[in-house]
Amino acid sequence: MYKDWLSIQNRIQHVSTGISFFLNSVLIYLICIYSPKKIGTYKYLMIYISVFQMFYSIMDAISLPVYHTVSSVFVVFKDIHEEDYIPVTLHYWLLVVYTGCYGFCMAIFGIHFFYRFLAVYGHVTLLKTFENFYLVFWLLIPPTFGFIWAMTSGIFFAPTPETSREIQQSIRESYELEMDEIVYIAAFIWPKNENTGKKYLNMTPATGIAIDQIVVVTSLSAIFYFGSRCYYKILDTMKIAVSISRLTQNLHRQLFYALVMQTAIPIMLLHLPVSGLFMFPIMDSELGFFTGFVTITIAMYPAIDPLPTMFVIENYRKAVFGFFSTVFCCRKGQNAVEPSSFVEGQISMSTMTN
Repeated sequence: MYKDWLSIQNRIQHVSTGISFFLNSVLIYLICIYSPKKIGTYKYLMIYISVFQMFYSIMDAISLPVYHTVSSVFVVFKDIHEEDYIPVTLHYWLLVVYTGCYGFCMAIFGIHFFYRFLAVYGHVTLLKTFENFYLVFWLLIPPTFGFIWAMTSGIFFAPTPETSREIQQSIRESYELEMDEIVYIAAFIWPKNENTGKKYLNMTPATGIAIDQIVVVTSLSAIFYFGSRCYYKILDTMKIAVSISRLTQNLHRQLFYALVMQTAIPIMLLHLPVSGLFMFPIMDSELGFFTGFVTITIAMYPAIDPLPTMFVIENYRKAVFGFFSTVFCCRKGQNAVEPSSFVEGQISMSTMTN
């Protein structure tokens, strides 16, 4: 059953990679061609996110990670029995780099919401730090978080003989794989003392989990704090929107919906599944078959995330619908979108304070 499920997971991962490449490529094109002229560095931040999501998809397709729990062991492994032409060490570090993408993703959303917070409240001075050379500083933060996460996985969750003995029977029974046919990283939280037979807290993986959770909490704190501040500011602005133009009212609604959806996607597909999965080994419990759903939700993230931006932002939505209208001859010559048809600064949320 597990082996059939593993095959389904791999297919979903490959399909998600293809969809992610297509949608993110389309989104990058839309951002480059149909964004307002004075969108500023926010355009580069959106492109940066799309490029990362494409890289994330590549690493997911290469690594094809499988999440598994055995008593108090949380395992992420890769089946290498059909790829013996690649050195085992390379397989291992590819898996480690894949895990680093998760830390990268956590940080990039924190920066994303921080930028939105600055734009909503019109902090012009701080917004200027996203311009020119200063932008490099912000763009280096996600790789730094990714490096921390990857090194944590590679060092604190490295394979050990003790961990291999603990998981080998479960891997063999569940996936019909031997230990020399996989590479893995694992957190063995509660091993048994060989002399007393009592379980004790393994401080090495426990330290790794603590480091990872600091990254998670930092990202979640940024998302909820800056997101909630933006949310209430948007609501306050919408309350007084009766006296301003319909175009501005539409802008408020677009930004509000984009904020809600872009918050929900990483929380539902990334933060909650992975953070929740860590809890079962800590409680010395197995999740079993359901760990496969975490693999799927993580793989789906880069394929779904471009959609809110593509369909909530009116410029991009009109371009997409206009394309399909032309292809299917539904609305010839109508709803053509000029590259700079939006009012100056419409994507930048600072217009909301005007």
